[in-house]
Amino acid sequence: MAELARWQQFVYRKFVSLNELRPIAADELAIIKMTKSGERGPAQNDFLARALLCFRNTDGNFQGSVDSTWTSVRPSKLFINIVPEVWVYNPTTKREIAAALIERYGLPLEPTWFIDGPFDPSVMPQGVTLTTLRTDGTPASDELVVKVDRAVVSVSDVFTDTVLDAPGIPFTVLSGRPSAEIVYNIDFTPDLPEDYRLLLQYPKTVVDETVYEDPAVQLLVSLINNRPCDGEAAYDTGQPRDYSMAGSQAIYVGKPTGFVHPDGLPWSPGGNAQFDGLVVVKFPTTGVGRTGYGFFHFYAVS
Repeated sequence: MAELARWQQFVYRKFVSLNELRPIAADELAIIKMTKSGERGPAQNDFLARALLCFRNTDGNFQGSVDSTWTSVRPSKLFINIVPEVWVYNPTTKREIAAALIERYGLPLEPTWFIDGPFDPSVMPQGVTLTTLRTDGTPASDELVVKVDRAVVSVSDVFTDTVLDAPGIPFTVLSGRPSAEIVYNIDFTPDLPEDYRLLLQYPKTVVDETVYEDPAVQLLVSLINNRPCDGEAAYDTGQPRDYSMAGSQAIYVGKPTGFVHPDGLPWSPGGNAQFDGLVVVKFPTTGVGRTGYGFFHFYAVS
C-alpha cells in the first residue's frame, strides 16, 4: 500500500515489536484481507476487526503472516475522569482540534474519524465535544470533551502579507540627480568668527541673481567648493552632481536642535545636535543639479 493509515501503522509496529522482527528498510506492511464482525453490544457500539498481516519484500513476494484481531477505539475510554487539553491558535473547525489532540497525546486515530463542524475561536478557553464516526478504528457517536485554549501566536498567521513596503526616503530620486543630503555629516565651520555670524544671517528668500550676491550666500558657495562635497556650487550649473543655487531657498537657519523637517515622516532627518549652527537649503527639482534638502552644519567660532 502506498500510504498506511495511522491505526494500521500502530498495529504494524506492535506486531513487529512483540515478535522481535527486524524487517529491512524496503519492507512494508501489506493488508491483504480484512473482515469486520457485527456489533459487540447495542449499548457499546463496539466491534471487532480482523486482518491478515504480512511482510512484502521489494520483489513482491510475501514472507511471513499473522492473523490479527483488534477492537474499536473509544476516545472517551482513553480519558476516563480526565479532560484532555490542547492549545491551538485560532482553530475554525473541530477536526483542527482533533488533529491537535492526536498530536499531543499520540493517539492511534485520524482527524477524519471525527465529525467535523465549525468552531468559534473568539472565546478561549472553552470546551468542545468531539464525536467519532464509524470507521475501521472507531465506533459511531463516541463523544469526548476537549478543553481548547489559545496557543502562542503564530508569526506566519499574524503576517499573512509577507511582502512589506520598503521605508521611504525624504526626497524624490531623479535619474542622474543625486540628493543634496550627501552633505549632512560634513563640517562647514568657517575660519573666522565674522563668517560664523554671517552664516546665521543667511537669507530665507528664493535665490535669484540678486540674492545670489548676498554675502551669506557667497560664503556658503565658497564653503561648499572648499569641502569634499563631490560637486561644485554656482548660481546655475550644467552638471547633475553640482549644487545649483538658482531657485534654492533656505528653510531653516539656527541651532540644529530646533529644526523640524517639513515632511514630518518617521525617517525624515533632523539636525545634527553635535554642531552649533545649521542652515537647511531646499534645492529645486527644476533645472540641473542636486535636488532635495542640503544640511550645512557648522561650529561656533569665537
